[in-house]
Amino acid sequence: MKLLNVDPTEVEVLSVFVINCFMCANTHYVSRVKTVREAIEYAAKEGWHGYETDSEVCSTACPKCIQEVKENEAEAQA
Repeated sequence: MKLLNVDPTEVEVLSVFVINCFMCANTHYVSRVKTVREAIEYAAKEGWHGYETDSEVCSTACPKCIQEVKENEAEAQA
């Protein structure tokens, strides 16, 4: 048997976009998209958003932290 290098047409290049939660430092990886806009849209579908409350602005938060902020706001208004 003769070993050959992998055929270059079988190699796929993937871009990976990394999104970090500013609240808990959780990391979300988005691949198989081509642009930052697509990565943001995909992350939004997964529940990643920025938010603004009366006392705080956060540019990027994971779904868990967003839920926590919602709960804190509800408690404060009750």
